[in-house]
Amino acid sequence: MNRRSHWAIIGFFACIGSLIHVYVYRLEARVRRIDRLDSVNARSHVDSYFEVARVYLREGRTDDARESLLKGLKLDAWNFEGQISLARIEMDEGQLETAAERARFVTTHGPPGWMPEARKILEHPTAAGLVDRTRALPQVEGAVLYLLGFEGISDTLLEFMKGQISREYSISVDILPDRAKATDQGARAHRAGVGSRQIHCDNVLTQMRREYRGLVSRKDVLGILGVSAEDMYADGLNFLFGATADRVGLMSTARFDLPDRRPGSPEGAVPGVDEVSVMQTRAVKQSFSSVGFLLGIDRCTMPGCARAYPHSLSELDRKGVSLCLICRSALLKQRI
Repeated sequence: MNRRSHWAIIGFFACIGSLIHVYVYRLEARVRRIDRLDSVNARSHVDSYFEVARVYLREGRTDDARESLLKGLKLDAWNFEGQISLARIEMDEGQLETAAERARFVTTHGPPGWMPEARKILEHPTAAGLVDRTRALPQVEGAVLYLLGFEGISDTLLEFMKGQISREYSISVDILPDRAKATDQGARAHRAGVGSRQIHCDNVLTQMRREYRGLVSRKDVLGILGVSAEDMYADGLNFLFGATADRVGLMSTARFDLPDRRPGSPEGAVPGVDEVSVMQTRAVKQSFSSVGFLLGIDRCTMPGCARAYPHSLSELDRKGVSLCLICRSALLKQRI
């Protein structure tokens, strides 16, 4: 090889390296922009989290890869590649039970291409680091979560939700005697045929904090979850199933009777109940998600968990009606 060819090869690889550097720089910049979006809008760009995670894994940047995978799975827990990639990291770090949980999901729901890797993970003995899903959580003593029904919400639904939240979270739940009326501030006429109007969730949350500030400030109160029959929206978002902020939460049942879901009943059955309507099942799932945020539990990355992020009714329906190992473990750590 002559000197000219030698330098040409060096220049070629230097050019490739520069292009890769620019690609990674732009990809990281894109991800930083997505980080600033709310969950609904970020979902449209969720693939960028998994794309940058692949780059980090190739470069041996495990911590950065884990962070990106977690961000992606919080928005799209049904990404099979993301679940397997995170499970591999967790296996290497000794989080065997969590990795096995992800692998079990892939073997049950994933395409054939991911089966060998998932089975390989399941062949390892699982660790006892996380609480078993069938084990009852320690009861929280001396504190209560309140449910606040808005106009149009039945006592039957509130009582049903009260029982399910109390059972799943092992907390005391009570129902406030008031029937709240959502503020008109920010409310708008509904164009999608789901009720007559949409309420602005941020304004209603502010209303709840103002009207129940004495209750919210008490140390023996875990939070207040409002349940509205009216559809709700936020700035930049057409609708929301639920929202929480500063120890108050608000969820809407307005869309829970809509038929635009997969054929058949929602995934999972509410334990101890023989016949539960689709609306009740959806309400329980959303309440589990909202209560978790009120108690300080982060968004879940397990697709079968009741607290996984649903981007639509069909995604809400395919979730289970119980907390996963990770969420139960996080709650257990709070109570030890």
